[in-house]
Amino acid sequence: MNRNDVEAFRTWLPEWASAYAVQHLDTFPKLMQNVVWVMIVCNGFFFMSAWRTSLPYMGISTLFISFLLASHTSFLWIVLHHTRVGPSFRALAPSAFVLGVSVGTSVGASILSFVISVYYGHLSKCEANQDFMSFRGCQINRGAMSGLWFWGSLLFWLNTAMALLLVVGKDELASMHQGAYDAIDGMEMNNYDNPNMGNATPGSSHRAGTTQEA
Repeated sequence: MNRNDVEAFRTWLPEWASAYAVQHLDTFPKLMQNVVWVMIVCNGFFFMSAWRTSLPYMGISTLFISFLLASHTSFLWIVLHHTRVGPSFRALAPSAFVLGVSVGTSVGASILSFVISVYYGHLSKCEANQDFMSFRGCQINRGAMSGLWFWGSLLFWLNTAMALLLVVGKDELASMHQGAYDAIDGMEMNNYDNPNMGNATPGSSHRAGTTQEA
């Protein structure tokens, strides 16, 4: 997939969607950032559905999986926005290693989401052969289980899409953030070469020029 393919895809979108794509989806990093924001919303609803589920053996496990998926989404957000959260996260710059870890965790998150979606999609039908859970208990938890099926399915597709985007747009993502760090390093070197520049007052340069002329 290249930029021409992305432009061809925009022609199939409605006018309002195409206008939004031109402003916010014109690069792979921006597209990944939008996908991560959608994942954050889905993780929130997935966690609420997991919190409402009171099934034996699987309730606490599902809640733990929701924390894992939320941690993965937080990791992706930091990788894509690490220049905004401070220099302490500079180690998570999208290098080859960090991008490889991001792809691997995205694949793992998609597998977890798929298993949860299939499992609770089956349980939400409240079939008679589910002997480990009473029919009344199934009816009570049916809404939460349907929510886990729905939001788990969305997280499966979103994590799969994120893994593909990271593979396809890794070069553009790495080059964009490398350019941002080169600019930051250049500013730091300028401040180091001119340590009094930040302490200069508006009239100091004028007084210095007057002194030299005298």
